[in-house]
Amino acid sequence: MMGRYEIVEINTYDDILSTIERFDSIFSPSLSRRVSDLHKYALKLEGNAIVYVANYTETIGFIAFYVNNSEYVFVTLIAILEQHQKSGIGRALIEKCFEVSRNLHIGKVRLEVLKDNAQAIKFYENLGFNIVDDLDMKSYYMERNIMYGK
Repeated sequence: MMGRYEIVEINTYDDILSTIERFDSIFSPSLSRRVSDLHKYALKLEGNAIVYVANYTETIGFIAFYVNNSEYVFVTLIAILEQHQKSGIGRALIEKCFEVSRNLHIGKVRLEVLKDNAQAIKFYENLGFNIVDDLDMKSYYMERNIMYGK
């Protein structure tokens, strides 16, 4: 990728909705097939999640995560446009999540990943995540301790 991208927080309904609509088909199955209404989901994210986007000349990736308790932050969505994958943007977005979590004095980051998504599992393992729970027939919980010195 030429140039440098920037990672910025978005927090308006319109920005969140346009982001999840833009990345809908990146997910497998698509996000619109997993949630009944993208508009309601954007409202939920606006009210309850922290959302960052990676911008270059356009939005090329994003991450959304919840701070539900003081034990862990939960990554609910992360997506990178296919042509920008394997360029460090996913790592940078996860590291932004780690930074925010540490600033909130939360020591763990957790996420759910589909068992058949070997590429994502490898990506998360390379970032220090470990499988901590076999959730069901389809997915795992993965978690990483992010406190310094651990």
